[in-house]
Amino acid sequence: MKNIFLLLILLASITGLQSQVKMQSTIKHGATPMTVDIYVKPSASFSQKDEAMLFALAIPATMLPAPSMGSAGVTPNSPGTVNGIIGIQPNFLINNLGATQREVLTTMESINGVDHFVYIFIFAGTSTSNHDWVADKEQLLFSIQFNGCTSNCMSSVKLVSLPNGGTSKQAYLYFQSNTLGDITNYPQPFYSNPDALPPINGGSLTGATLSQIEMTDVVLPVKLISFDAAERNCVVNLTWQVTAETDFDSYIVERSNDANRFYEVGRLSKSPENAATKTYRFADDRADRGLQYYRLRLTDLDGKISYTSVKPINVSCVAKHPVQVYPTLSNGIINVKLPAGFENASIKIINSSGVVVANNNSKGFYRLLNLKNLASGGYLLQIVNNRNVTDNVKIILQK
Repeated sequence: MKNIFLLLILLASITGLQSQVKMQSTIKHGATPMTVDIYVKPSASFSQKDEAMLFALAIPATMLPAPSMGSAGVTPNSPGTVNGIIGIQPNFLINNLGATQREVLTTMESINGVDHFVYIFIFAGTSTSNHDWVADKEQLLFSIQFNGCTSNCMSSVKLVSLPNGGTSKQAYLYFQSNTLGDITNYPQPFYSNPDALPPINGGSLTGATLSQIEMTDVVLPVKLISFDAAERNCVVNLTWQVTAETDFDSYIVERSNDANRFYEVGRLSKSPENAATKTYRFADDRADRGLQYYRLRLTDLDGKISYTSVKPINVSCVAKHPVQVYPTLSNGIINVKLPAGFENASIKIINSSGVVVANNNSKGFYRLLNLKNLASGGYLLQIVNNRNVTDNVKIILQK
């Protein structure tokens, strides 16, 4: 009898908490280009195992190349690229939801009379540990980068809850905890933030009306007149003209060999020249043979970023410097691209006293080094292949 009484008390407390907790979400600009961040906040504090979540991102259908339609399949829930989607492909840079499985579904929907590609993210499977939530305090759950865009790249991105889930019946916001169950705030699913336009919440108790929140465009104080690329004698020469360069900081040149993953290969600060129109030039002598893709990342003094359209260029000969390290002036994230035959090479980070303070022995040609735990200052990045030191590159960490 005592155990039954305690169970009744527990059920009553859970029912009371469920009536208090309502989950809302919002969308913000990510820290890197083509990236969106998804935040969630509860109306009351609680600790539960994550069990299920759905959300949908809508991007105008003018973006190219178009993604393939349908399901990418059910996979374990983890960071990384969502395989199974051809075209513009989502990549989870941050994934803080404990649900064990994930499916990504793409559809075409008309929203306010405009065709959109809709990426639906479906999570299920009870987490193995509790997720702690604090009332009215938002948490970053996901940071998703969209790779492969070559035209009209993410001019507008919306977090949407379509009427009755749209054509797939699944394009809406939904959040479920282990014992609390469905705690979605259907009448007001989205909340405001400075990175977005004010949310339009349909007010429906069942989610039968359109709700949406849209990221604001990042408008930089510079106007790009032209951006051109040409290859000569293994060197790719980039030229661009700009005007209206007010409160502007720098141009970052990025390159990719698949139009998906872009890496910094150089940067130019704003020219002190006092002219209405300015011309900039950058020569890249480290590109591999074959088709390469270039774009500019534009940064203003407030740290806001934008980027140009992608320029493809065919490089006719082998790069002069096969090992690539970028950026060499970094806040702690360093990219290393190794040539053929170096997939098993090790990378050492050596401080000014000659002490090895970090190692990377992972396999593959692309390495992403996270050195944010190291102090600011100069270091030597050393490549060791087949027990021979092949390259020494000086890097500077500046935080």
